Amino acid sequence: MSTTPASARFRTNAQGAPGEVARYVADAYAYSLSGGLVAVRKPRQEVAATTPATHHVSDSVAVPGTGGHDAARALLVTDAACDLPEDWLAARRVLVLPFRVRNPRGSQTDGRNGAADVERRREFFDHELNRAEPDAQVLPLSVAGTGDCVHERLLASTDFVLEIAQASRRGNAYMNSLTAAQNLMLQHGRARRQQGIARPFKMWVIDSTTALNGQGVLVCECARLLDDGISVPRVVQQIDGLRQQVRTLVVPADVSFFQRRSRLDGEAPLAWLSYGVGKVLDRTPLVRAQGAELSVVTQLRGFDAAVARAFESVTQQVRTGLAAPFVCVSFAGDETSVRQLPAFIALEDACLRHQVTLHLASMSMGNALLVGRGALAVSFASDP
Repeated sequence: MSTTPASARFRTNAQGAPGEVARYVADAYAYSLSGGLVAVRKPRQEVAATTPATHHVSDSVAVPGTGGHDAARALLVTDAACDLPEDWLAARRVLVLPFRVRNPRGSQTDGRNGAADVERRREFFDHELNRAEPDAQVLPLSVAGTGDCVHERLLASTDFVLEIAQASRRGNAYMNSLTAAQNLMLQHGRARRQQGIARPFKMWVIDSTTALNGQGVLVCECARLLDDGISVPRVVQQIDGLRQQVRTLVVPADVSFFQRRSRLDGEAPLAWLSYGVGKVLDRTPLVRAQGAELSVVTQLRGFDAAVARAFESVTQQVRTGLAAPFVCVSFAGDETSVRQLPAFIALEDACLRHQVTLHLASMSMGNALLVGRGALAVSFASDP
C-alpha cells in the first residue's frame, strides 16, 4: 500500500537588477508506506527574464541559500502523537500540531503546548479514558488549519520545513499535511518573492510509519542531525532509513481495552489475546510493535513484571548499541510514578553511560485511546 506522491513547483523572476535572473523553486516531498523519496520533476523550461533576453533554468538546480547552518533556516514540525516532553519541544522550537479527541460526550484538544495541555491530559486519563466510547475518534487539523499553524511560524529566514507526521495508516494527519504543504509553498513563495527573497523554499512531509511514541525517536534524531550541521536533504535520507528500524514495546494495563482499540485503529489485532484468560491467570503481555505489525514477546504474571521486562530489554539494547541515541518512554497516566521504578532507574544509568538521551513524558490522548489508562510505551531504533 502506498500513498500518492505530490509535488508542487513554481518558478518566477524576482525583482532585481536588470539582466539578473532570480530563480525560485519549491518542492513538496512525500513518503510512501513502502518507503522512499517520491518527487515528480518537470522537464527543463525557459523562463523569461525582466529583460528581452531568455535564460534557461535547470529543473534540478535550486538557488543556493545564504550559507550557514541549515538548522537556523529550518522549521521542524510534528504532531501530538510524538509523546515528547513539552520542555524539550519548546527548547528546540518544534512546532507541534494538535489533534482533536471527539466522542459522544464532547471533544477536547490533544496538544503539547504548555501547562494547559498537561492538565487536560491528566483529566482525560483520570476521568475520560476508561469511559471512552467505541466510536471515539482522534481527528487531525484540517488542511487549512495545518497550513495556518505552519505559516504562523515561518520567518523570512526559514527556507526549509521538515515534518514528521503520524503514521498514515492511523488517520489523515499525513495526507492533510501533504496537501497543506502544496498550498503553503505557493502562498509563502509568493510572499517571499514580493519581499525580494529568491532562495528556494522546500517542505518535506514524512510518514513516520511508526507506532505510538516511535515518532518521537525520529523527531529527536532530526533535531540532532540538524544541530550537527547535516543538510536538510541528507537528514531526510537518513530518517527514511531510520523509520524502518524503530521498535516500540507496549505494556497494556487493560488488555481488553488494548485489543479492542488496536483493531479499530488499523493495527494488526492480537487475535489470540483473551482478556478472560489473562484476567484469571493475571498474565500481562509484552507487545512489540514495528510499523503496523504487533507481536507478543512474552507474557508475565502481573503488570509490574511486564514493565520491568520491557525496561530490562531496552537497557540491554542500549548497551548493545542503538541506531539513534534516543529512548522515548510515555505513560498513560502520571509519568512521575515511572521514575521510581528500579528497572527505569537502571535504564537511566545505562543511557547516561552510553550517551543516550532518555525522554519520559505523559502519553498523548490519541495514543492512550489505543492502549488504555496506565499503559506504557518504550520506543527506540536498533539495527535489524
